[in-house]
Amino acid sequence: MKYLLSLFLWIIIITKIWSQEIPYIEHLSHREGKIETYYTKGSESKAEYLQMLLEDAMLFYENKLKDTFDLKLLVLNKEAWKYYANAPYPLCEFRRDPARIILPDVNIYKIRLQSGKTLFGRSKVYFWDFIAVHELGHYISIKSNARSHPLWLSEFFADYIQVGYMAERIPEFSFPKWWFCLWKVLPFKYKTLEDLRFDKYINPANYSFYQAKFYELASGIFEKRNYLFIHDHINYFQKLNEYYSNAEVKKPGREEILDISISYLKNTEPDIFNSWYNTMRKSIHYYLIAMGLIILVILMKIINKLCTLPKYIAIASKVVMWMLLVCLLFWIALFFLVRI
Repeated sequence: MKYLLSLFLWIIIITKIWSQEIPYIEHLSHREGKIETYYTKGSESKAEYLQMLLEDAMLFYENKLKDTFDLKLLVLNKEAWKYYANAPYPLCEFRRDPARIILPDVNIYKIRLQSGKTLFGRSKVYFWDFIAVHELGHYISIKSNARSHPLWLSEFFADYIQVGYMAERIPEFSFPKWWFCLWKVLPFKYKTLEDLRFDKYINPANYSFYQAKFYELASGIFEKRNYLFIHDHINYFQKLNEYYSNAEVKKPGREEILDISISYLKNTEPDIFNSWYNTMRKSIHYYLIAMGLIILVILMKIINKLCTLPKYIAIASKVVMWMLLVCLLFWIALFFLVRI
């Protein structure tokens, strides 16, 4: 009887912990505001800044969309991350029930503002902080019942919300042109949209590479469609979701959802989407470059054996050969480690 009572008490305790609005919330410090903010020890400064940024973004889009939002913000260090987030640290996350955005206490990709300009009192900001607005985009689509079922399209829309906010607050910001070109040159094997399951393939090694692609598409369409696209996107998927919520309507399969989503963006901005879409297809360019490096190394070794070269030329040849070998190994490492 004693053991049964102990077991019963433990079940109650565990159930209580699991049913908390946010797990272990009593261990976090708290800031009041339009967005209730919780943070770990040592993260107060970052939490204060992210709260101001996210509240500003929320008000900005509440005004644009004539809506009201209600969510919480968690700013966590690496030690506390595993208790609150499902995504690997430091990948930001939006979670429902209750709606909350979970952000890491990190500073990544510094952006220097124009001389004399500040954003919430700071003359330099970090791109990673603005991913808070990306997560706000996920919240907006779900709250509006405009969730797009292909996860890659959800990521694109969330990036569009982020692009729109950054265009308003730091219009001078843009990635350098080589930034997006880099992803086209390096041997990253993108999944095609037909194959891509963003939830299945996501990890810290490839998150930035996929987001760079979706950010590229969002930036291109924003330049032409501005904030009007957000209303169009929400209206389109609201109607689509309402249609498929009808019990008498056959629910679409994965292939049908994919076709609907691709057709939707093709019809929206065909030139921009088709140009971008082609870069998401599989390519053999990394095989060709790797083969070229191997051939160069082989040729250098043959020349080294057949020719009687002065000592300094022989040393220089070996240095070049080893540099090529290092490049080749780096290329192979990228191909095998960053499978995106």
